[in-house]
Amino acid sequence: LVFPGERPVFIREHVTGTYGTFAYIVAKTLVDVPAGLLQSALAMLIAYFMVGFNGNFFYIVCSLTLLAAVSSSISLLLGAATTRAETAVNLSPATFVPQILFSGFLIPSRNIAVWMRWLQWLAPLKYSINLGLLADF
Repeated sequence: LVFPGERPVFIREHVTGTYGTFAYIVAKTLVDVPAGLLQSALAMLIAYFMVGFNGNFFYIVCSLTLLAAVSSSISLLLGAATTRAETAVNLSPATFVPQILFSGFLIPSRNIAVWMRWLQWLAPLKYSINLGLLADF
């Protein structure tokens, strides 16, 4: 969601040939992954023992880190698609709330209308929850 603020610098450096779009996205993602790993590990370190998880700690942290990376990439996409950060912030619930609804966490998939069930496979949260369940059970 911070890309609108970085856009002038990116455009200037892209036009001068300093780096391309692919290199920028890869570098941005590689910088975000360690931060996501640290946040996931810290959150899971607390929750793992409080909740009483039985699964492999490493697998659960990896699934949370992957979810953080995907969410960061979606946020980068929203920021790149808009010219103002406020617009990107206002659009973010439109992408993240359907993930919560269709992931099967709040509403079981069998209770979702048959013609809308395919939307669960577009939600990265669904895959992260499934990975967490596989790691714990």
